[in-house]
Amino acid sequence: MLKIFSIAAVFSGCAALGVMSSKRLGNRMKTLEGIRSFIRRLEIEMRYAGLPVAEAMRSAGEKTAGAARELFEGVADDLQNNSGEAIGGIFGKRLESMRKNRDIYGALTDRDAQMLVDFSKNLGSSDWASQKNNFEHTQKLLEEEITAAKEAFGKKSKMFRTLGVLGGLLLAVLLL
Repeated sequence: MLKIFSIAAVFSGCAALGVMSSKRLGNRMKTLEGIRSFIRRLEIEMRYAGLPVAEAMRSAGEKTAGAARELFEGVADDLQNNSGEAIGGIFGKRLESMRKNRDIYGALTDRDAQMLVDFSKNLGSSDWASQKNNFEHTQKLLEEEITAAKEAFGKKSKMFRTLGVLGGLLLAVLLL
């Protein structure tokens, strides 16, 4: 009886690992899409409403759905409570903290995180022409990353689930 329970547990664990790996790819794609939506809204808030960075982030964050909302509203809070620290530092700390503590932000790659930190370093620190270039450049990079994330999800998602199940079956047979 213990042997059957062990085999079932090993199989279930491997299958769950495959599903979690697949879900992580989907989370990255959804998070990047939310970030793209936020950045578009932030540009509108800064350009047309003329809001300062912290207020524009809060306003754009309130209109953003999903996981990106929490990140950007947190950065807006940190900016309002700021003790003179640069926006890039505040943003980097908040993003890193959330990546460590939450699965959805953990799905972001180091490259994704660095792109967002680079974007934030240039945010609100120069004339509008430079700001516009910063927004356009970041949106272009995000489009590339979203395309890559969609391709990876399409190619690898089913493979991870299948490998989880097959790995579980292999270990179950070996335990027999």
